[in-house]
Amino acid sequence: MRLIRKNVEREAVGAEAEKLISAGFTLMEDVKLDAAPEEKAGKNIEDMTVEELKSLAKEKGLTGVSSLAKADLLAILKG
Repeated sequence: MRLIRKNVEREAVGAEAEKLISAGFTLMEDVKLDAAPEEKAGKNIEDMTVEELKSLAKEKGLTGVSSLAKADLLAILKG
């Protein structure tokens, strides 16, 4: 099963999964992504620079975003 805590994901089964859950991890299926992610300061993602969008994507655990254009980043982050 896939577990997540903040932006750290783990795959585990049995006792190892139970240990991770007791350490604060939750099942990936139980985690809901933001419909319209915004920067912590409340800045609209439409107004962010490409570098800010890449940083936000990395914070959310996304990979392979370094070569994407702003429109692509916005599409991925909006889900």
